[in-house]
Amino acid sequence: MYLKELREAIGLSQREIASLAGFEYYTFVSQIETGAAKLPPAQMKRYAEIVKASPREFAITLLRHYEPHHYEMIFTDDLAKRITDRDRDQLASREEEMDALAARIAKLESALSQG
Repeated sequence: MYLKELREAIGLSQREIASLAGFEYYTFVSQIETGAAKLPPAQMKRYAEIVKASPREFAITLLRHYEPHHYEMIFTDDLAKRITDRDRDQLASREEEMDALAARIAKLESALSQG
């Protein structure tokens, strides 16, 4: 979900990401996003740049998703908590944006049905 959220936040399709990342098939992006495949380590920095993420935080977050046991062994509880707090804050911000968008859509639909 993390990769899909990043991609959607910048408004790119899987096909566009695949092209920018140099993947032969856009379906590889789908496989990466669903966890059926892993992003090759050699392409992590480029992928992070494409989705406008900090390469360091991107790599740490991928490690947390791909290798949670290694993640726990490497990072202190404090760092893990800061990253988790950041993720929670970003999610809350996105939820607020979605609520605002839903309200605007409802208002437009109402205006269209009356007009």
